[in-house]
Amino acid sequence: MNIVLMLVGVLLVYGILQYIYKRKWALNLTVDVEFTTDHAVPGDIIYLKETVINNKRLPLPYIYIKFQLSKNFKFLEKDGNSRISDQTYRNDVFSLLYYQKITRRIPMMCKQRGVYEIKNAEIVFSGIFMNETMVKNSPNKSRIIVFPEAVDLSSLEVPFKNMLGNLERRKYLLQDCFAFRGIRDYESHDSMKDINWKASARTGQLCVNEYNETASQKVTILLNLEPEGMLKQDRLSEESISIAAGFAQRLIERGIEVALISNGCDIFCKEPVRIEYGSGKLHLNTINTALALIDLSIDMPDFSQMLIKQKEKDRLMVNAESVYIIISANKRKNFVNAVNNLVENPAESMWIVPYHYGMDYKVIGSLIPSLKWEVGYDN
Repeated sequence: MNIVLMLVGVLLVYGILQYIYKRKWALNLTVDVEFTTDHAVPGDIIYLKETVINNKRLPLPYIYIKFQLSKNFKFLEKDGNSRISDQTYRNDVFSLLYYQKITRRIPMMCKQRGVYEIKNAEIVFSGIFMNETMVKNSPNKSRIIVFPEAVDLSSLEVPFKNMLGNLERRKYLLQDCFAFRGIRDYESHDSMKDINWKASARTGQLCVNEYNETASQKVTILLNLEPEGMLKQDRLSEESISIAAGFAQRLIERGIEVALISNGCDIFCKEPVRIEYGSGKLHLNTINTALALIDLSIDMPDFSQMLIKQKEKDRLMVNAESVYIIISANKRKNFVNAVNNLVENPAESMWIVPYHYGMDYKVIGSLIPSLKWEVGYDN
């Protein structure tokens, strides 16, 4: 009789616990998965933060947090919780007491430029007796933009310095020191003679005067990501984007206004990238963001036609004052002709030709001096 009562009691407890957990396990249970920074560059170590809160009296012996992440991140800890195919599928186990919050920070390395999101996480509970599967979807919104890695331009130091020399000569010959434009924060490239000492004393930090120029220092980067043949060359395209980032950084560090025109399309608006002239850290951030958002899988417009229309309709972005940096593995005749017709100071501009070993890098018919840039086949 006692055994029967014990069995009835056990079954009753089993049924009550199963009923309670089935109804209440997901109550006040929240999960948040987020990147700890909003931007990075390839090679950076960042952290993925998982926060799980069980805000009720019912403990949860084990739950699984599942979400998807791009495989362009490498987890640095010994990891048996991830499966990689087209994406990285993460599956982490948590055990929570009542009214408990658990936070984990998982280190990982960025491998490739782009924009990455974690849009959704799943909470999976196998029941208190592990005999059923219950799932709760947890909407999640976290995004990181991985800027392209700016390449080392030391191999182009001589032509780059020649370009800077031409731009500096324009500045000192044509700057109107009587046309005061305003005051801004001091940057490392500024001359000491331009410091406004009164404004610096008032604000507590160095400020410099800005003057209007009859012809300003301007460089337009033309980034053509069309392949020369029928086959896509994503490795060359990625290197081209990194070269553009390298030039933008070096030029903006020297106070030169930079514009960017590309036929690479933004992943969100599906339109070709176009950034007007600007300078300073915020403008560099704008250019790097635009380069990071380029999606090579989107069909690109013909860059030759883009340049022809640009010259006809928009003198703000295409003008005689600008020096041009063309970055293009594509050397087709129609593109060469479009560039020749566009650039009004070819001797001061340059064409960077990314190529793989064994490929032809010569630009036939170009008025602009070309420089080769060899790219390895490995990612």
